[in-house]
Amino acid sequence: MKTAVKIGGILIFAVFFLVLQAWAEPVEIQDPAQAIQEPVDEVVAVVVEAPAKITGPAQAIQDPMNDVVAILADPAYQGDDPALKDEQRKALRKAIDGVFDFTEISKRALARNWRILNLEERRKFRDLFAELLGNTYLSKIQDSYSGEQVVITGVNQVTDEMAVVSTGIRLEKGQMLPIDYSVYLAGGAWKIYDVNVEGVSLVKNYRSQFNDIMMRGNAQDLINRLESTVERQRAGEKDSL
Repeated sequence: MKTAVKIGGILIFAVFFLVLQAWAEPVEIQDPAQAIQEPVDEVVAVVVEAPAKITGPAQAIQDPMNDVVAILADPAYQGDDPALKDEQRKALRKAIDGVFDFTEISKRALARNWRILNLEERRKFRDLFAELLGNTYLSKIQDSYSGEQVVITGVNQVTDEMAVVSTGIRLEKGQMLPIDYSVYLAGGAWKIYDVNVEGVSLVKNYRSQFNDIMMRGNAQDLINRLESTVERQRAGEKDSL
């Protein structure tokens, strides 16, 4: 199985939605927290294999993983009926919405450009970006689910309110694909704000695309591009920006 660097996806999720499919070519954007590499182009679906007791940030990752796996394996969603796939995708999205902070992901993906958007533009951008991620990655997880295992390998507690949860997907021939989830504490709950697959950040890869669009246009141009992309996704057409 070919594994390109991607989830990064993160929705996408990211291994849930995040187990990621190829991104566009990255443009160098300075970010001290992450380094840019080339993206992945294979989606992997997961089954969780976790230690007996996990608390804190790791638990925040484990619980939605378990929910996603249960939904993927649910006999009620099996079959070729598109309506069943749609219902399953909605259930998957609901499972990940609670742990992914799409507002924070949007803010970080836009970086300094976030300040340019007014409140309504921010809302539209966040909602469209969240749908784009969900449409891109959740459908790929549905199509590729084959029982791969995810193991939580460690937690780096950066501060009392920030951490990185390291996981690995067991691939064929015993290979392990590392995926790190950057989380922060918000309102008493740990939320994901970035996903890093083999050194590649989901936020950074999208930031490069959004920055390029903003450099050649404005906030409304970016929102229009997202709207057009999402409309194509809904129609089952090409979904790249």
